[in-house]
Amino acid sequence: MILNVPRINQHKRYGEEGYHYCTVGTTEMYLWWANGQPPGTWIGPVVYRGGGSGNYIADALNNYSAKHARCSFTAGGTLNDILHTLADGYPVPLGVDYLDAVIHSTGSVSDEDLRVGDTHPRASRAYGDGHWVLIIGYDSSNLYINDPDTGTTIRMTYGAGGGGLTRSAGGDGSIYLVLSTPE
Repeated sequence: MILNVPRINQHKRYGEEGYHYCTVGTTEMYLWWANGQPPGTWIGPVVYRGGGSGNYIADALNNYSAKHARCSFTAGGTLNDILHTLADGYPVPLGVDYLDAVIHSTGSVSDEDLRVGDTHPRASRAYGDGHWVLIIGYDSSNLYINDPDTGTTIRMTYGAGGGGLTRSAGGDGSIYLVLSTPE
């Protein structure tokens, strides 16, 4: 099951406007999906208020999404939380340190040097201050994720031992999620 969520490339979409951050890109993809159109660059300062935070993403989704759900941030998310939220029909913002994944699909907004099947450029090199992406689907062993840093959809395993999902969560193993609960 994969939701039809538009991809953006945070670097190409925002250009010189100063709000080309992953929290903004992830929020924009969710709102574009929920509202049927991109929210526009006004969303940047709403989401990015001096730092990228799951709480800021949840606040923006609660205030501007046409899909009726209550969104909340958790630093203790689980794979079951992800799968349940996706099964309810909502994408899931995910905070990561790495992206232990491969490129699943590209498009007009994707970085030109990435090809389907390539290992993600951040598979073994940490973002340093973290990164937000949007989980849009799953199958029996993979999560499908829109990555605003590259403008691609990536495929990350979640099998035995957590696979790429566990390795991507970073040092303390916390899974940072913004979950949507239908109202």
